[in-house]
Amino acid sequence: MGVMIMDLNNHPPLSPLPSRAGKIEDPKINKCHKDIAHINKAFFVNLIFCLLLGLVFFACTDRKPIDLVNPNFQQHLPQSIAVLPMDNMSPDLDATPLIRPIVQQRMAYKGYNCVPLSRIDSVLKEKGVMVSHDVYMFKPGELGELLGVDAVVYGTVTEFNKHYAVMYADILVGIQLEMVDTRTGESLWKGERVSQENTALLNILLLATQLDEWQKALVEIAIANAAFAALSQYRPYAEDASRQVMMSLPPGPLGERNYPWDFSQATWADDIVIGAMLAAPIIISSSPKMPQDSHRRPPPPPNTGPAQPHPKIIDQGTPKPGQGGASPFKGGESKAPK
Repeated sequence: MGVMIMDLNNHPPLSPLPSRAGKIEDPKINKCHKDIAHINKAFFVNLIFCLLLGLVFFACTDRKPIDLVNPNFQQHLPQSIAVLPMDNMSPDLDATPLIRPIVQQRMAYKGYNCVPLSRIDSVLKEKGVMVSHDVYMFKPGELGELLGVDAVVYGTVTEFNKHYAVMYADILVGIQLEMVDTRTGESLWKGERVSQENTALLNILLLATQLDEWQKALVEIAIANAAFAALSQYRPYAEDASRQVMMSLPPGPLGERNYPWDFSQATWADDIVIGAMLAAPIIISSSPKMPQDSHRRPPPPPNTGPAQPHPKIIDQGTPKPGQGGASPFKGGESKAPK
């Protein structure tokens, strides 16, 4: 029987055994693991960048602004207007108590005689208006006779939302307004704007400056987004949306004056917004989240606090008959003449 002789000098080396810690100590395998980890990190970071850039693009493609002015506006310049109760397309019921007095305030500083909101609501409530959308039961001419004004301003809050998704947060306020002549039923002016802000660019900057510590950057991004969603106030964006939407509105008969908020974001002596927000609403705003039987509920008790004066918001006194006119619109819809 032959004997096989093994040459130990030419035998290939055996694979290394695992260490006591259970890790393979082969340098090639360790290098492969590091390369895979580096690829996973780069893929993850690039994925976050793409998502954030997509959010920036999505946020920039907002609703198209609307600016329509009747070419005969100056011939029908209203001497007095009434800002009607506004519809609310957002789920937040605090939207119109904030935005409506802002709109009226800015109309007053734009040079228009504005009937006080409390008087408008009281007169409309006596005529059976319990929900904001009920104003469309009346033609513009009928509203002019009831309120003693030359024009009425219809309004809708189109956006009043905050969104938070850990890696992203934003806030949006959108307003649509239309001024209709109560003497002719024609639309004098219409505008729509959305004011918004989001954290997408801030998130990209935080991640770009801390690529080596991307996990720490993600934690900071999540904290920043949570703080933005929790601390952002709606009034600055409501003021900005109102300012933008009224840029195309011609000045009123009293002449335009500087609006204090545009120079200093603080309340002032004649600021009616805070008082209007604290007052109990007389007419409820229509909202998608509003129960169907809300208009059957008894209204809350009226506000007994002192009224805050405003230099340009006047009380028209007893409505003057004969100011109304036939309206070609149905359901409150109106279009600017071509």
